[in-house]
Amino acid sequence: MQKGFKYIENESFHSSFQGLFSEINLTSDKLGKDYTKRNDKLCIIISKIADGIADFSNKSDVLGDAYEYLIGEFAAGGGKKAGEFYTPQQISTILSEIVTLDGQDPTAGKKQKLASVFDFACGSGSLLLNVRNKLGANSIDKIYGQEKNITTYNLARMNMLLHGVKDSEFEIFHGDSLANDWDILREQNPSKQMKFDGIVANPPFSYSWNPSEEMGKDVRFKITAWHQNQRLILLFCCMVLIF
Repeated sequence: MQKGFKYIENESFHSSFQGLFSEINLTSDKLGKDYTKRNDKLCIIISKIADGIADFSNKSDVLGDAYEYLIGEFAAGGGKKAGEFYTPQQISTILSEIVTLDGQDPTAGKKQKLASVFDFACGSGSLLLNVRNKLGANSIDKIYGQEKNITTYNLARMNMLLHGVKDSEFEIFHGDSLANDWDILREQNPSKQMKFDGIVANPPFSYSWNPSEEMGKDVRFKITAWHQNQRLILLFCCMVLIF
């Protein structure tokens, strides 16, 4: 199994899945006190999963759906910590419906295609996948996401794989959006800056962040009259959605 993990990380999908299983410890005592017991436990788990999947039609995304369900159950029972990386389906559905509407004429219904969609705090990637599901498997050219938590970053990449998204169709970056870690988002030249057809996010409100004076010089955080007007518009839209 360890060899299989390494193959997937380093050879099967080029660079898209490097370190994907870095936090999986197959030598953990939680699996058993010695090699034989750990091996027996893993064989039982894999056999049970295989038996269960055999009962389902291969026309549906059984693994992906099971993953979504388990993550949702874990987040529901795990409090704020787990909630950091899971957006409830009801909220995800509303955001996905909004971002896929024709921006010029919402009454025309959904857009036929998006060149790109971005989530700057993507967690396990469920919101991005929901947008994809709304439009269809081949309706988004490229999915972009950024996630600070290493465990959740790996979950997002696994989620993409389980839902049939090709490694050439997405790019998930391990980094802090507030610290502006991702190089492609730091471009200062307006003509070269990344543009996205759709942006969705469930911001990590529980994330502890202490901005410094140096960070205040970042162009993203400077308050101008234009920014102030945009904030007021955003606040108004939030109030409309809430009430």
